[in-house]
Amino acid sequence: MHGCLAAVVTLFALAALDVGLWRLGAGQPTWLLPLAAALAAAGAVLATSAAWKGGRRWRALHRRGAWADGALVAVRGRLAAEGPLLTAPGSGRPCVLYEYTLRRLRREGAGSGDGSTRRERVAFNGQGMTPLAVVTDAGRVPLTGYPSVEPAEKQRLAPEALPRLLAHLAESEIGPPIAVSGALAAWRADFPEGVRELRRDRETASALDLDGLRPGQDAASRALAIARLLEEWKDERPFVTELSLADGEEVVAFGRWDASTRTLEVGGHGVDSARAVVPAVTAWGLEGYYKVSLATAIGCGVAALVLHALIARALLAAPPG
Repeated sequence: MHGCLAAVVTLFALAALDVGLWRLGAGQPTWLLPLAAALAAAGAVLATSAAWKGGRRWRALHRRGAWADGALVAVRGRLAAEGPLLTAPGSGRPCVLYEYTLRRLRREGAGSGDGSTRRERVAFNGQGMTPLAVVTDAGRVPLTGYPSVEPAEKQRLAPEALPRLLAHLAESEIGPPIAVSGALAAWRADFPEGVRELRRDRETASALDLDGLRPGQDAASRALAIARLLEEWKDERPFVTELSLADGEEVVAFGRWDASTRTLEVGGHGVDSARAVVPAVTAWGLEGYYKVSLATAIGCGVAALVLHALIARALLAAPPG
């Protein structure tokens, strides 16, 4: 996240500066060269961030000896629930962690006729987790915090997942939508460092206009509310996507080692993007990812230097005034 933000800032800042210098300072009418220079610099920043993250994970995977307190380490093993198993609300599968999104197509533009356009919008996000540990050949390592799961690819579920998810939401306390400006602060507040998160729906599900769902409804009222929502939404083609981790699934957990409690802090949201839970088959390809990112960073960096050197030469050669 930080790497993407830095790359975007670099792109826009350098593009504005390079185009201004190229056209005004050097008197050149075209903007292709300065734009290419800004793109190369932004690519170098993004690839450097990816290489730094990949390099830290690769070193964690190959770390030998005793773990220092606070070090980023990798633990390979099978997930083991230390609390009750959860039921993924869309698929109904038993799991130890789930994340879901409810999306629908909303009409935007003038009126609701042919002149309007449909855009996919998120109605709800939510996640749940039971206390977890990773069981290795050397023993059991408890996890703390709510982890990022990579790759975070949610699977689109069949239509019957929608009423199942709405029934789940009807039994949850729904929070208000989170403003974009406060999203990062809210994310950090929802997932404080060092706290083992048990359930997240109560705090993280975001409502748009599901006023018909109320916690504590009897079964008949809840079924009526769900049927009414499904009827109201039928033209918007709502669907559910979901990601879940099963009890016993083989993973690599990257996190900060706490020597005093002998636990692994995997919740690095907004703090350390290298922390995550990664399926084992994916984690062991990190060496190739690290090398490709490093080569890309070097290549983009060299290109950015060469292109900016051309801009500087044109500025120096430009007649004064």
